[in-house]
Amino acid sequence: MKVAIAIAATLLLLSGCSITTERYGDPYYVTQANQVQWRLGSTTPLEVAQQLGPPDEYARRGEELWYLYRFRDKRTSRLVLSYYLNWFQRSTIHSMDSQLVVVFDADDRLLFHGVSELPTSGEFLRHFD
Repeated sequence: MKVAIAIAATLLLLSGCSITTERYGDPYYVTQANQVQWRLGSTTPLEVAQQLGPPDEYARRGEELWYLYRFRDKRTSRLVLSYYLNWFQRSTIHSMDSQLVVVFDADDRLLFHGVSELPTSGEFLRHFD
């Protein structure tokens, strides 16, 4: 019994655990982008900003106005049991990297918009319920 307790205590002392979180941007547009009702040729930059908040970046490209919304969320958890070599290692990574681009013409009317990596359900969205 003492040997088992000593082995368990040694393993606990030799183990390492780490949890890291990296987050950039506001996830609001990720969770709301499927629900907005924008109309090509009539939605204005003000309407988009009222629905999603100010963009992370905006730029004029010729006569077009580009809004860029970004979001990144990466969560990593890691468990390592080792002494000289790694005896056991387990890593879990949940990652979401998304961008929304909204483009307006010279009259500030919506030309097009596009979203990358937009989840519809699953593990990622449960963090925002």
